[in-house]
Amino acid sequence: MHILALADKLRAALPKPVWEISRKTANAVLGPLHFSLETGHLRSCLKSRAMDRHGGPLPWYTYPAIQFLLPKKFSGKRVLEWGGGQFTFFWACRAKEVVTFESDERWCNALAKHKPPNALIHSVNKDTSNVEALLNRKRFDVIVVDGLDRWKCAERSLELLSPDGAIIVDDAERNCGPKPGYGCIDLYRKAGLSRIDFYGYSPGNTTQHCTSIFFRGGCFLFRGVENPQVSLSFWKMV
Repeated sequence: MHILALADKLRAALPKPVWEISRKTANAVLGPLHFSLETGHLRSCLKSRAMDRHGGPLPWYTYPAIQFLLPKKFSGKRVLEWGGGQFTFFWACRAKEVVTFESDERWCNALAKHKPPNALIHSVNKDTSNVEALLNRKRFDVIVVDGLDRWKCAERSLELLSPDGAIIVDDAERNCGPKPGYGCIDLYRKAGLSRIDFYGYSPGNTTQHCTSIFFRGGCFLFRGVENPQVSLSFWKMV
């Protein structure tokens, strides 16, 4: 029975004062538990991997950012990841092609053992000094900055982004630049990109942070062609 249907039955059966106490207690205690089960947060904590409640891969972004991305259509899109992980499989199941650069060779080899056929995973230098030949002058619809030298990756991403594409920066509240301030945010602001911040918790974590999406006018993510959907189940949206 759905939790809302159960609540309706209890409200009809209980005296009003008892119902009010029960409702408030349930909201305080069961609300966080329901969130943890529905989103897969509990499962992510136990498995130490970002996943939905069915075990499908999720990125380590905040849940509001995940909810925003899940109903979007990425078929035919190309994704570049600076840093690989659970989100590599998330993007590979949704996009036409995923190119991942990872500086930890052991982690790169571990990812490569399970990579889907449309994912290319490359072991590169952390300072991105050896990625030019691998990029092959490609442009990408989605670029994820979440590893390696984040500042250099953020800089390189500007020239690699397609005109209607988007750059996703996780943990955007941190400074990754060479000077005090907000490195990526200041960089992309000066480049004329717009930004939307998604604050909240992320899979398997107990503190809130920020996932930011940077884009130019006409970005495909903000055309509104899909209807709003409330779901954190990866497999229902693929």
